[in-house]
Formats: sequence, C-alpha cells, structure tokens
Amino acid sequence: MQGRCKTFLSYLFLLVSLSGMAQEKKEAQDSLVRLLEANSAQLQEINGTSYRKVIGPARFLHNDTYLLCDTALWNVNTNIIHAIGHVQILQENTFLISDKIDYIVDENLAQFRGHLVELFDKEENILRTNHLDYNTKDSIATFFGGGAMRNKDGNLIESKDGEYRAKEKIFSFTKDVQMFTDSVFIKSDRIDYNTAENKAYFGQGTTAWQEDNMLFANDGEFDRPNNIFHFKKDSYILTKDQEVWADTLTYFRNTGIAELYDNIQILDTVQSAFCFADKAVYQPQPMSAILTRKPSVAIYTFENGIRDTTFLAADTLKYYSIRYCDIDTNTVALAIERKKLSDIDPVAEIEKESMAKRLGKTNDDLLLPKQSEDTPVIGDTLARTGNSHPVSNSLRIASDSSSLPPDSLALPADSLVFASDSLFGMNDSLLVVNDTITAEPPKDTTAVTFIDAWHHVKIFKNDIQALCDSLVYTGIDSIARLYTNPVMWSENKHQFTADSIQIVIKDNALSKANLISNAFIASQEDTIHYNQIKGAEMVAFFRDNDIYRYDALGGASMIFYLQEDSVITIMNQKEGKIISARIKDRQVQKIKYIENLKNDALPVYNLPLENQRLRGFHWRGDERPLTRFDVSDRKIRSSQREKFNMILFPDYPNTAIYFTSARDSILAYKAKSDSLRVARELAKIRAKEQERRMEEIRRDSLAVADSLGNITDSLTANNIGIADSLSMAAQTLHNTDNLNTSLSKKEQARLKKQQVKLAKQQVKLQKQQAKEEKRLAKRKRKEAAKQLRMAKRKSNQK
Repeated sequence: MQGRCKTFLSYLFLLVSLSGMAQEKKEAQDSLVRLLEANSAQLQEINGTSYRKVIGPARFLHNDTYLLCDTALWNVNTNIIHAIGHVQILQENTFLISDKIDYIVDENLAQFRGHLVELFDKEENILRTNHLDYNTKDSIATFFGGGAMRNKDGNLIESKDGEYRAKEKIFSFTKDVQMFTDSVFIKSDRIDYNTAENKAYFGQGTTAWQEDNMLFANDGEFDRPNNIFHFKKDSYILTKDQEVWADTLTYFRNTGIAELYDNIQILDTVQSAFCFADKAVYQPQPMSAILTRKPSVAIYTFENGIRDTTFLAADTLKYYSIRYCDIDTNTVALAIERKKLSDIDPVAEIEKESMAKRLGKTNDDLLLPKQSEDTPVIGDTLARTGNSHPVSNSLRIASDSSSLPPDSLALPADSLVFASDSLFGMNDSLLVVNDTITAEPPKDTTAVTFIDAWHHVKIFKNDIQALCDSLVYTGIDSIARLYTNPVMWSENKHQFTADSIQIVIKDNALSKANLISNAFIASQEDTIHYNQIKGAEMVAFFRDNDIYRYDALGGASMIFYLQEDSVITIMNQKEGKIISARIKDRQVQKIKYIENLKNDALPVYNLPLENQRLRGFHWRGDERPLTRFDVSDRKIRSSQREKFNMILFPDYPNTAIYFTSARDSILAYKAKSDSLRVARELAKIRAKEQERRMEEIRRDSLAVADSLGNITDSLTANNIGIADSLSMAAQTLHNTDNLNTSLSKKEQARLKKQQVKLAKQQVKLQKQQAKEEKRLAKRKRKEAAKQLRMAKRKSNQK
C-alpha cells in the first residue's frame, strides 16, 4: 500500500513538472515575435543599426496578438518594430488601427504617437485618441493628452487621460471627464464604464444635468439597462424650485422618482419649507415627498426681516404640491365649503337669527352691523342693565317707523318709473363692458401645498405647539385638521383639546381654531388655578397668534378667577347654552351669553380643588414640546444653489476633435432643450401676464360698474329729493281740499291762491326732475362709453 502511494505521488509530481514545462515553453514561444506573412523580408543596416525590413502586407504574432501593417522596420538591437501604414493590432476582445506604431517587443508595448488611433471592442465601443500605449500581454490600453469614446447608441465619454482594460471590459476615464448619455450631461473626476454590464461608475465631483435639474455626488453609478442612477456619497439634487440633500439616493429615470437615504433635507423654495428624514421617496415635478425614519417638516415665514418657523414631525409625513388647475374638483369643492364654514361666526349668526325672529323677518333679510371689539354685546347689556329685552330699544325704533303715514314713504309713480329705467340703463352698460371679458381665463397654475402626517404628530412654533395622532393640511383653505386626542397650546398658557381640531391659517398666522366635539380650553393662571371653558363645540379667535376671544357652543360651562391686588380671591362659575368670552392682556374682559345663564361666585379660600375643575379637565402641559429640538433636531443646511449654478456646463472639447458630428448633435440637442425650457418659461410668463390683463379688465369693469352705480345713486337721490318735494306739495294740496269745506270764503280764497302756487311749484319740480333725468342719463352714457373705450384700448395694446 505504501509503495502504491509513493508511485502516485511520483506520477503527480511528473504531471506538475510537465505542465510547468509546457507553460514555460508556451511563454517562451509567446515571448518570441513571429513573422507569419510578408511579401519580402531582408536585413539592412541604416546608420550603423541593423534592421529587418519587412515589405507587406505583413503579419506578426506576439502574445496571442496579431500585428498587421504595410511596412515594418525591425530594429534588431533594441528589438523594436516600427510599423507603418494601415497598422492593426488584433486580440481576442480588442482591435486597434492607426497609421503607424512603435512596438517594443521586450515590454509587450505598442506605442501610438501623434496620429489618430482607434480602439474597438466587441460591444462596438470606439475610443479615439492621438496618444495611446497598448500592452499586449496585460491587454491594457492607456491614453493621454485627450481622448473620446462613443458606444453603438451614440453615448459619449471623454477625458484627458484614461485606460481600457480588455480582460475586465472596462474603460476608465480620468481628469476633466465629460459624458453624454441618454439626454444627460455629466462631468466628473473619474468615470469607469463597464461595457459588459453597460454601467458607468462615477468618482469625485460628479455633476449631472438634465433639462432644468442638476444632480451632484462624490460616488455613484449609472445602471443604463434599467435607467437608474445610484449615488452613494454627498448626494445633492438641484431643481428650479427645490434643493435636495441626502447621503445616498437612487434615481429612477423612467418614473422621475428618487429614493433618498440618511441625512435628508429637501428645500422647497416656492412654499418656503424644509423636509427632513432618513428615508424618503421624492419626486421633483409635481413636487412630492413621502418621509419616514424620523421625518419632519419646517415651514418658515419672514416678517420685518425676522424668520419664524413652524416645525412638524410624525412617524410618516407626506409633503406635496399640486397645481390648482390639476386638483380634483371634488377636493376643491370640499375645501371651499370647509373654508366657508370656518369663516362663519356662530354667535353672530345666532344673534342674527334671534333678531330676525323678533323682527318677523327671515335671516337673510336682516343685516347686522359688524361688531368691533369695544361694541357692547348682548350678554354685556343683560349683565349691566338686567333688561330682559336688550334690543327692545332698537326694535322699538324700527317698529315706530311703521306707524308713519304710508304716503310719506311713497314715491310718485313717475319717480318710480324713472328710477327703474335708470337701473336698467346701468345694467345695459354693464352688459356691454362685460362683453370684453368673456374670454376663457387662463388655467390657475399656482402650486398648492398639502401635508399628511400619521402617528405621533408634533408641532412647534414659538407661540403655538400641538400634538395629535394624525394631521391633514391643504393650502386650498389653509386649514390644518388634527385628529385623535389632539391638544394645542398657545402662548405657553392656553390649552385646547377636543375630539378633533381645525386650525385656520391666514396670512401665515393662526387665525382661528375650531374645536369639534368635547371641546375644552384651559388657561393656566398658576400651578393650581386654571381658567376653564367647555362646550360641545368651541371656536377660538386669534390675533398675532394670541387668543382674544373664544365661544363655547352647546351646554357651555366656564370657570374663571378674579384677582385682588394680584391675588386670586374669587372663582366665578357660569353655565349656559352658549358662552362667549373676550380676552385682553390674557385676562377675561367681557362675557357674552345666550339664553339662561347660571352664575356662581365663590371665594377660593378653602374651596376644594375638585370644585375648581370642570368635568373633563386634564392639563397636559408636561407633554408640550418646549423647543423645536423636541420636534426636530435636524440642522438646517444653507442653500447651495448659487454655488452649483456656477459649475461650468460640459463643452466636450475632445469630442469636438474625434467625433465632430456627434458633438454637433449634442450641442443641437442642448440648444433645443434650452429653447424648449425658455418656451415653457415664456408660456408661464404669458399666462401670468394674461391673467394680470384679465384682472385689469375685471377691475376696469368693476370701476365702470362703480361709476355707473354712483351715477345711479346720485340720480336716485335727486329723484327722491324731488319726489319728497312733490309728495309734500301733493299732501298740502290734499289737506287744503279737506279744509275748504270748513273755512270762510275769504280763507278759501287765500287757500286757493296757495293751492295754485303749490301747483305751479309742483309743475316746476316736475320739469326740474325731467331735466335732471336727462342730464344724468347723458352723463351715464358718456361715462359708460369712456370706460368701454379704455377697456378696448388696453386690450388692443396688449
């Protein structure tokens, strides 16, 4: 057995030895240059140097590489072959052609100098340059001094230096690298192009342009078959309206969507907002970002040079913008209806309805004057006077007017006809003017912002904080809706809770908060005492983000404290159907109520704490975010737009030398892309200008209407004055006729003269009325014609 093992080992050693000898023999053969074909070959001596001169077509073989040429001078001393005329080098995956080369046999190196050399591979990529070294043993081509490569699809890469590794099927480009692929323009310090995978790998300082967008990174790749960019370091996207930062990103060109990872920041310059996260799905146009992994949004405003920022965080956030004209009509309708409802002042509407009932009119027939903050309210009047009919005086005045003689309120029939004609005349003029604005208005392309937030929602602003489980915001109505156990704090003192809360934003500031179902407002006076008000629903009104009024609707209850010498002494408790309170200097100043009010005033001293709390009271101050870092600890990066806009666009100088027509095509594409971009911008400018013109025409038309309305008002006022005079004269004559039966003849004669005088006065007034009618009608026509000419002139000029 032992002998057999020795025999096997000896045999194995013999095989290895023979294999090594075969390899050495092959290497020895490969190291030799063999002339396979030529018309003639002779030895010559030139200037003391021996050459083998080969007249071709000649074909050499070395390192499994064929060298073909028309003529060759083989320096015997240096072992260098000078190949001239139709030079070709052929390897398994590589093919090079040029006019001449120097082939250094001992170094396995073919040197191309000063003449155009073209390198082809099996994937039909073409590299052109004037200076190239090709190692036939390693199958590596190195070029310098500028070169450019084009693939079969017309995509190009160029650089000052580079190499081609045939065994790996990789082209590497270094120094001033520029690339054009699939409508994307790229610059980088280095690009490696794998021809087998059809992928490009990018190095430092990679910048890519496509239409209005720019993309930057310090490491990445382009997966051309799948049309996907992967960037792995310091990724940055610049669009017309946004800037995007991320450690890594994947951009899917087919969909225009990018997946972002780690240290993400999106700056939306249109809506003045930042988005942060560690994972996001981003789309530049229309702008959309779905944010996860510690997401937050910061929305900032500038006022008097000071930036005020609102921070919003949740488990998941969706921030997106849609052109107004592209928003679903149902969404718009709902938002408009929601806005109308939010604008309603419930207490004012209830007062209006109550007064309408007292007057025996419908709600729409009654117009209440707008109350100022200092106007006494119904509850105030009741509290001060104890009068059970606080509006009885005004009602009585209105009722008294109905007791006046009917004739004193009536206009003569002629005057009524005249006034009606004037109104119809005005409407006719308006119809003429309105004909100038019947053109269809341009689409409203204003970007509208939407925010959806899910789970553990937090909000921080210097004067407003809030928590809830989900939030929906739409820029159509500027209302943020907070759901599931929401709570809001104002000025570090007021706490608002309800089943859901609607926050109304106006002029970038909190305007109103609608507390829907189980509404409760608590205001902290000190660590023990809290002013409280609750109701089925509540409305809080804000000015400069500070509450100045709140209304409790339906089963309202209220507790507030009174102070003496800055010491809380009295607790006032009220209950009623509706309670409205006004706040000034953060203290309750006025209380308004509707229907029965239960009022108790109790000394605070020795009053049990449970008696100082309304049912449902729960102070959640320990949950309130104290700083913006409790919501978002992200560092806000400064804009880099100016810096990246200064990066020079690729100009492809080497492509201009080696692929002139291709470079012309690239520049033509760039010019077309630029012209389309300019056309889009001009279209937007024209649309805005058209919208502005239409608005001017509308304003002009309204001015015409106002002017005509003023004329009509003046005309009506004159008619009423004349009518009053005629009515008084007619009434006097009527009264005179009634008196004639009881007066003496002398008195009757005197009254008869007075009657004649009054009749003449009536005729005079009627003539004056007719004259005034004619004058004002003429003025009305001239004014309408003038406004119409102005509108047409503006339309023609534009």
